Amino acid sequence: MLLQLEHFNLTRRVFTRLAKSLEEQQLDYQPKAMNNTLRWHLGHCIVIPEHYLFHFPNESENVPSYYYDMFAADTKPADWTQKPPSHEELISHIEKQTERINALDSDFFNKELQYELSFGRFKTYGDIFFFMIHHEAEHIGQMKVMLHDIDYEAKLAK
Repeated sequence: MLLQLEHFNLTRRVFTRLAKSLEEQQLDYQPKAMNNTLRWHLGHCIVIPEHYLFHFPNESENVPSYYYDMFAADTKPADWTQKPPSHEELISHIEKQTERINALDSDFFNKELQYELSFGRFKTYGDIFFFMIHHEAEHIGQMKVMLHDIDYEAKLAK
């Protein structure tokens, strides 16, 4: 399991560094061809591990329950009915979640999942953990594309 945690920590360090580098005015930028914003990506990458590892929102109170309605799969900012969390709040949840995940032991990751998924053949928490690392890396890439789009739009505006 140590190797999986090393991969997670590498990906999470990149994600956290990117998250911290964002400016407030960038968080709610939404490219015309995309449904989501940088703020949504931050929240989504909190909700997915929280959901699959800690059974959020039913059994976990680590993050506010309304995060699920805002940041779960198939959600988008256009549907939000309440004010989104601040940049600082999202960063805090990312950092605290990283600590919780690093505190999980081999026994946890070897445990059989208590649920089935409609995609993949995941049997253990370790299996779903590998998927989550890949998932977070995909969102890092999407966020970087969005930042390039922001830079491009700024150059056009000059």
